[in-house]
Amino acid sequence: MVLKVNMKVFINLVVMSIDSIKRSIEREKDHIDGLKKYIERYRKDMARYREQKKRETERYNDRLKRASSTSQKQSIRNSKRNAIDSIKRNIDRKKHDIDSKKDYIRRSREKIKDYRDDIKRERARKRR
Repeated sequence: MVLKVNMKVFINLVVMSIDSIKRSIEREKDHIDGLKKYIERYRKDMARYREQKKRETERYNDRLKRASSTSQKQSIRNSKRNAIDSIKRNIDRKKHDIDSKKDYIRRSREKIKDYRDDIKRERARKRR
């Protein structure tokens, strides 16, 4: 009798364990979805920065055409270089952020795989 009661308790613990693992999988999936939204937002930011870079280039080219002295032209060129470099840094930062989020997604998928392996082990242990 004690053995049967203990076996029922053990089976219930295994089922609870499987359920908690499934909840962990769902949490990881939600985490992945959130990361994908970040990536989408970062890509939109990058597109906006690229458009800004085009506008800045056109604006500085127009200023260069209207500049009369050599010193003004040199000053405009320096300003253009600084502005474009700043935009390039922003784009590179977003690329790095995307790579970072992709790495988090990869790790989350590995966790899900491990969780699924845990479920298989628990079910195999339950069958014994």
